[in-house]
Amino acid sequence: MKMNLSNRAHRLGGAVAVAFTASLLLTGMLQTPAGAVVGPPYTTSTTIHHSVVFPVTGQAETFTAQVKALHLGAPVPTGQVTFTVTGANTATVNCDGPNPAPLSAGVATCAFSAGLPHGNAPYTVTAVYAATAGDLGSTAVPLVQSVNAGVTMTTVTSSTNPTVTGQPVSFTASVAQSGSATGPMTGTVTFSNNVTCDSGNVVAFSGPQVQCVVSGGLLHSGSVYTVTATYSGDPNFTGSSGHVNQTVAADATTVALSVNPNVCTGNICTAPEGTPVTFTASATANAPGVGIPTGNIAFKVIPAGSKLSFTCDSGNTVALDNTGHASCAFASGVPASVYYTVTATLVNDPNFLTASATIYENTTVTATNTIVAPDTNVVAGQTFNVTATVTPVVATGIAPGGQVEITVCGPNSNSGSGCQGGPVPVQSDGTAVFTVGGGEFPGTYTLYATYLGDQNFQGSTARKHQLIVFRSPTTTTVTSSENPSLVGDPVTLTATVVGANGSSGSTLLGPPSGALTFTITGPGGAVTCLGGNVVPLNGGPTDQGVAQCFLPAGTLTNPSAPASDSYVVTVSYPSDGNYGMSSGHLTQVVVPPAV
Repeated sequence: MKMNLSNRAHRLGGAVAVAFTASLLLTGMLQTPAGAVVGPPYTTSTTIHHSVVFPVTGQAETFTAQVKALHLGAPVPTGQVTFTVTGANTATVNCDGPNPAPLSAGVATCAFSAGLPHGNAPYTVTAVYAATAGDLGSTAVPLVQSVNAGVTMTTVTSSTNPTVTGQPVSFTASVAQSGSATGPMTGTVTFSNNVTCDSGNVVAFSGPQVQCVVSGGLLHSGSVYTVTATYSGDPNFTGSSGHVNQTVAADATTVALSVNPNVCTGNICTAPEGTPVTFTASATANAPGVGIPTGNIAFKVIPAGSKLSFTCDSGNTVALDNTGHASCAFASGVPASVYYTVTATLVNDPNFLTASATIYENTTVTATNTIVAPDTNVVAGQTFNVTATVTPVVATGIAPGGQVEITVCGPNSNSGSGCQGGPVPVQSDGTAVFTVGGGEFPGTYTLYATYLGDQNFQGSTARKHQLIVFRSPTTTTVTSSENPSLVGDPVTLTATVVGANGSSGSTLLGPPSGALTFTITGPGGAVTCLGGNVVPLNGGPTDQGVAQCFLPAGTLTNPSAPASDSYVVTVSYPSDGNYGMSSGHLTQVVVPPAV
């Protein structure tokens, strides 16, 4: 047997496409001379061709088997060709149409309208022409078919661009196949780590789009964001990436301001002076932004007519807490004013615009109660105090200041106008004390006190108070010029009346006046002073408040001699207009002369 082979090779772009034509002479047959016509069965040759030299995943292609009779004048072969397409994993792939495929004009095809996937390339394609009554069968030299991975292109779009801080935004990654590539894609899409997707930044890809939803939005402080989406590729498609630049602007905010205690009409609020007060600011993001501002609130608490702000207990710049609130407290309240302008301003937040709110705090003057009272048991000529006490009607953190007008009035006052007094400063304990130096004359007096008020407290007037000044108490003492005395000796009894403020009497009242009554009782009965037993008090400069009873010689006797006898001496002061009554006592002993 003799065999002739004809090979033809084509190399395009480094790939080899080969078509072989085989002439097979069956055993026992001789080659037919050129031009000779012999009878069937005829010798045939089969070759394979492909429609696309370098297809990509999913690109449609067709394998064509051409069967030729090798004898001149032989009819075009008929019958069927069986194709076998085997991938790199040894699995076969079925043609779209029937296989074996019928010959038509010596040609049979095996088509793949959906193409072949790159993941199982290269493919080995064989074609076998089955013998018929008129032709001998033949087998084509296998064709090796490569399939390139499909190329992809990824684009990223934003649902809203630009956004503001906290505004919800979503990014959509679209992965498209370029050129002739087709077919389903798998793999993942990874979004860049400068954004955090609600469901994670690695998203399974099922085509043609996946989303990264950022419901909490992005911050202005990180703008501009380059949001990249990277498609991982799969066995049949290449990876790719794309990006979008997302601009985020600072969000507008709303600042609200409230006060506790909350006694407000609109934005005008009122609290008593000295009442603890707290101003609270809250900052919120304006739609479409969301989130809580994290900067500071700058407080200003400025009384009317001033440019200087009061200082909050913890300072005037207060950091917002995690709920967006900050407070300015005055534990002792603020002094009364026509109005305080209270402003709260959001500052130092990189993601939110500055905003402020204002209210007006009217800190009212606090009402007061005033009472007046003197020292107790006041007597004539005694220096005494009149005390006025000022008390706020509600508890406050500060004490009243200013002055209290205190007046002591009576028809017999030592003041020429019948009244004395004047303004007295209020001390830190709320009291004001007026001292009546030198005292008053006995009698009934009326005490008046009017608190004049200050910038924080209203004035108030005390109910008048009645004061009785009693006569000054006195002490009467009796002394004897000779005690014991001898029978028949003259004796002088001296009685002294002393007021409460000293032996010489009060500067205001002078010494006691009037007369003293001496009562002298002895063994022989009552004894009478020379000139009588009622003796006037001497008003002289050296013997004020003094009265003397002279008992001449022979007045005091001793009937029980040789034993001693005693006389009881009682001196009574009946009082005058300024001094009270008193009495003194003495026992005068009379003894007989020595023998």
